[in-house]
Amino acid sequence: MKVIFLGATSGCGLFGLLNLIQSMKTGEKLHQAFILARRPDEFRSTLVDTHNVNPALLEKNIFIVKGDATVLGDVTSLFQKAAREEGDGAPVDAIVSSVGGKLIFGSNPLKAPTLSPSNICQDATKVLLEAINAEFPANSGKTQPRIVVITSNGIGPYAHAKVPFMLKGMYSWMLDEPHADKEVS
Repeated sequence: MKVIFLGATSGCGLFGLLNLIQSMKTGEKLHQAFILARRPDEFRSTLVDTHNVNPALLEKNIFIVKGDATVLGDVTSLFQKAAREEGDGAPVDAIVSSVGGKLIFGSNPLKAPTLSPSNICQDATKVLLEAINAEFPANSGKTQPRIVVITSNGIGPYAHAKVPFMLKGMYSWMLDEPHADKEVS
C-alpha cells in the first residue's frame, strides 16, 4: 500500500505515520509512506533519533520529499515520486492530511491567539484537490486514492455541543481561528 502524508511532521499526523511504520518490517515491502516536509533532513533525524525508526526503513519504505503542502508543484512532485518508486507505477492508495498551523500567543493574555499561517488548511486542501484531479482525471480509469483528513474536535455546532462544558470557553476563545480554517477546508 502506498500512503501519502501531508502534515506528518508533528501532532496526530506524525503519530499516524509512526503507527504505519510500526506495521512495517525491515526488508519487506508491506507499505510505503511518502511524506512532504519543509525540512526533510530535520524530520529524518526526528524519526531516527526521537522515535527510534530503523534507518533501513528510510531507505526502502519511507520517502521524505522536500516541499510545502500549499504549493501545487510540491504536492504534484510527491504524487509523481510515489508513482515512480520501484518503477511499478502503482497508484497511491491513500492520502492522510493532518495539515495545521501554530497558535501564536501575543503579549496581551486577554486577546485570542492567532493561527500562523492563517489559512493553511484551506490552502492545503485546495492544492491537494487540484493535485488529485491532475493525477487522477475523472475519465482516466485510474482509481482515486482514499483521503483521510485528521482535524480537530469541536468543529461545527453539533460537535461543539459535545465538547465538555469546562472546555467550551477555551474552544470558543482559543481555537476560534483554527476551527474556522479547518471548517472551511
